[in-house]
Amino acid sequence: VRQNCRALEVVAGRSSIHHNGFAKVVLSRGSGWSLRLHVWTPWIDVADDDVNPHGHRWAFASWIITGTLRETRFDVAHQGRQFYRYAYRGSSLEDGTARPTGTVSLVEVEEVDRVAGTVYQRTGFEVHTAQPCTDLVATLVLHGEGGETTEVFKRPGEPIEEGEQPLSVAELTTLLDEVLAALR
Repeated sequence: VRQNCRALEVVAGRSSIHHNGFAKVVLSRGSGWSLRLHVWTPWIDVADDDVNPHGHRWAFASWIITGTLRETRFDVAHQGRQFYRYAYRGSSLEDGTARPTGTVSLVEVEEVDRVAGTVYQRTGFEVHTAQPCTDLVATLVLHGEGGETTEVFKRPGEPIEEGEQPLSVAELTTLLDEVLAALR
C-alpha cells in the first residue's frame, strides 16, 4: 500500500480517525470480514477519559504489532460507575444512528497491558476500552460478520462526540511510515 499511489487513495478513502483516539485504516474487506490497521500516535489527540466503553458489531482478533495497548474489560453490575447506554449503528454517535436505551452500572473486571507480538480476541458482546501505553501502538484487527448494532456507554454529562474524521492520503502515508519505521 505504501508504495502504490492508487492503493493509498483507496485505503485512505475508506479510513478515518476514530473519536476514541486512533486511526482506523481499512486495509481490505470482503463479504462478512474486514482487515484493519489501528494506529495510536501522539499527533492523534484524545484525552484518556474520552475513551468510551463499547462493544462491537462483530467478533474480532487483534494482533499487537508494535507498542503496548492497555485493554480494560467491563461487566454490567448492580453497583458500579453509572453510564448512559446507546444502541449504536454506524461510525458516529452524532449521525442519527445512536438510540439511547437507558442507564447501566459498569465495573472493571480486567485490565491487561497487551504488548507487541500478542494476539487477543473478543466477542461483539464484550465491553472494553483500549488505550495506548506507548507513543506508538499499531494493531492488525481481523473481524468477522456481525450484527447491525452494538452498545456504546457514555458517562452522564459527557457530550456526544463528533463523527469520525476522514483520513487524508498524507496522514495515511505518515502513519504507515511511522509503523514501518517501528518494525524495522
